[in-house]
Amino acid sequence: MADIISDDGLIYKLQALVNAFNTNGLVIHLYQNNYAPALGMLLSDFTECTFDGYATNIMPVWSTPTVASHVATSTAAPVVFSNHDGSVPNTVYGYYVTNGAGTVLYWAGRYTSAPFNMNTAGQTFTVTLSMTDQNT
Repeated sequence: MADIISDDGLIYKLQALVNAFNTNGLVIHLYQNNYAPALGMLLSDFTECTFDGYATNIMPVWSTPTVASHVATSTAAPVVFSNHDGSVPNTVYGYYVTNGAGTVLYWAGRYTSAPFNMNTAGQTFTVTLSMTDQNT
């Protein structure tokens, strides 16, 4: 017999994860090496960006989950990274998320259209994260 989670159950389950993320001070980083995140990935697999003005960002607050067509979704506010003067160019392949101390890797993502150049003064790169949960 297969178990089925109700829409309310999906929201409750995703809300528990959102609450944990919102209270644990997770940090979002950009990486510049040509790496595709995979099971078993390590922090050492990522080369963090270094363009002028780059700084890690505290993960923004996630929205209250909603459900549509039996899929629960929560989205974090966009995080904007800015290149101040273009003196240190980087290419951006994706992002990774760690604990506040930068010692525990939670998850990572690579953009399918990567790489993106961050080599011009005033250039910005925006990361918007969302997560979903559904019955499979």
